[in-house]
Amino acid sequence: MARAAVGNSPKAVTTRSRCPSGISKTNNDQENCIMSANISLIGNLGKEPETKITDNGTFIANFSIASNTFRNTAEGRVEKTDWFRVTAFGKQAETIARYVRKGHRLYIQGRLTFNPWLDKNSSPQSGAEIVLQEFQFLTGKQDGDGGADVVVPQADMPTEVQQAAAY
Repeated sequence: MARAAVGNSPKAVTTRSRCPSGISKTNNDQENCIMSANISLIGNLGKEPETKITDNGTFIANFSIASNTFRNTAEGRVEKTDWFRVTAFGKQAETIARYVRKGHRLYIQGRLTFNPWLDKNSSPQSGAEIVLQEFQFLTGKQDGDGGADVVVPQADMPTEVQQAAAY
């Protein structure tokens, strides 16, 4: 597993090779293994999640997370904000839509993808998106309380979040 982090950034991109059962991980036959680019980050929601339900009934939530990094320069400490687009599906999307609001802080982990589109001039473009795999509520900025924790009933949490909370 390769791990890369830039500067003082809390973000890390992990590339994993997962081989189907029965194929040794030491086997040099890479075409039989699955590669994925995973990303983990901590950040605050920039605006309310956007939700929709597909024709087949799948709940989808899209949201953006801002993650700040700092570095020291000759002029002093410089802050940089990176924005990440995240898409959640199913029960995770329902939980995000129900409990997460602008300003709330989340830890997320997901699969990094790049989606092509055509801009207004019909020029091809591509943008990064994180497909949510796991998340954890950190703190939330509730109306008027200055940052209380978000409390989610366990029955409303996705299974993997319930399992993590049990440890």
